[in-house]
Amino acid sequence: HRRDIQGRMRLVSRGNAKQVLRGTYRNRSVIVKGSSANHTRAKLGDAVHLELVYLEALRGAPGVPELLGAWREGEHVWYAVADGGRPIGTAGQPGKGAKATELSSEFIELARHKPLKLARALLRCFRSWASAGFLLDDFKAQQFTLDGRGDIYLVDGPSLLRAFPVGEAVYRATSHHLLFRGKLAKYGGKLKEATGAEERRKYAAKVAKFRAQLDALGEEKNNLPPPPSDCATNADYPSTKAHHACSVEGDCEAGARGAPESAGLCRAGACVAVGPWTHVFDTASRPWLLPGIVTYAEDASAKKVLDRIMAKARLADPAKRPTFDAMLAEVERHI
Repeated sequence: HRRDIQGRMRLVSRGNAKQVLRGTYRNRSVIVKGSSANHTRAKLGDAVHLELVYLEALRGAPGVPELLGAWREGEHVWYAVADGGRPIGTAGQPGKGAKATELSSEFIELARHKPLKLARALLRCFRSWASAGFLLDDFKAQQFTLDGRGDIYLVDGPSLLRAFPVGEAVYRATSHHLLFRGKLAKYGGKLKEATGAEERRKYAAKVAKFRAQLDALGEEKNNLPPPPSDCATNADYPSTKAHHACSVEGDCEAGARGAPESAGLCRAGACVAVGPWTHVFDTASRPWLLPGIVTYAEDASAKKVLDRIMAKARLADPAKRPTFDAMLAEVERHI
């Protein structure tokens, strides 16, 4: 609970959905997050709740901050995690790709002298959540931190992919869309079976009510559905966020590339889904991830190892890219 946090907390950042503070709990530094003022009515399944799903579902996995506790203050949801250190870098404004990410001095120092160990920490972090069916499309260096032990953490909860078990379970348990569609089907059936005028008016009003509620929800956020079963062009598959897909010049910084399926990929009449293979591509295609390590590494042999791994990870066909397990095995073979 908040009363367990010692002394005054210091503001780290404040965004549209969340505010982030740093405090002390049992003489250790902790990060405290809560829903922002305009999200005081955050419902189950919204941003802060889904971060708790990420933290609890992957508790103990490398690169996932340790969840220490959570509580409510009125309509605000708060939680505390172990402090995972400082961001690995600072990126420009999302969608304004001209400004290059500035890597932290700590990241650069490790890249110079321990490039393969840093690459291992990075890949272990990505493997933990990407392989479990999470997708990070708010893709920028500030989402990752580096601690004093050389471990890397994803500190901003990723979206869920509904095609994977955790995403499907959360969708069924929390989706307002699913709830209203169920109500719509229920009362639509009763309307068809109604015989009297008063009964028809009653169920017609129910149908109108739930249709309006469903329309008002807009698109489901943070829980991404599987792609359409068929397609004619790449445009038939929705793109991830612009600064993740990098499909238009200026969306991402120089040297950054998005996986083909991130921008929408139709192959042989079927949509190619995003998944762990997408983030395999990402780790090898952002100047602030594996390429950033190669840029600063002083060991020529380590550079060659990482260059070989990245070349395979950047293959256009997702089926031909290595898994995170394979990438890690190759890195560890040379440590």
